[in-house]
Amino acid sequence: MVIKKYIFRKEVGIIFFVIILAILKDCYDNKVFKNKGGYVLGEITKTGYGSTGNYCNYRYFYNGKSYTQDGNIGYNKIPNKGDYFLVILKKEIPYYSRIILKAPISKDSIKYDLSYYVWDSIPFNIDEKVINKTFEGFNKFCPR
Repeated sequence: MVIKKYIFRKEVGIIFFVIILAILKDCYDNKVFKNKGGYVLGEITKTGYGSTGNYCNYRYFYNGKSYTQDGNIGYNKIPNKGDYFLVILKKEIPYYSRIILKAPISKDSIKYDLSYYVWDSIPFNIDEKVINKTFEGFNKFCPR
C-alpha cells in the first residue's frame, strides 16, 4: 500500500514537472518571437476541417527559400485559399512560425512582390494588440 502511494506521488510529480516545462518553453518561444522574430507575408494554400477543429496550410518565403506550414486554427473562421496574412517567424529557425490570422493583408495593399521581404517591426499599420493576442496562451504565467 505504501509503495503504491509513493509511485502515485512520483507520477504526479513528473506530470507537474512536464507541465511547468511546457509553460516555460511557451514563455521562451513567445519572447523570442516578439523580440527577435521577423515578419513576412504568408499566403493560405489549403484549408479544411479536422477532428480537432479547422486547419489551414500557409506558405511564406525567407532568405529565398519557400516554407510551408500547417496551423490548427481551432474552430475559428476558415480563411480563403489565396488570402494573405502576416506570419511571424524565428529568424534563426525560419521553419518555426506562427500565422497571425487576425492580421489579414488585402491584395490591394500589395503593390509589388513582397514575398521575399522580411520586416523587423510590424508592417502594414497593424495594431500591436492584434499581434499580442496571438501569444496569449500561457502568457499569464510567464515572468515579466
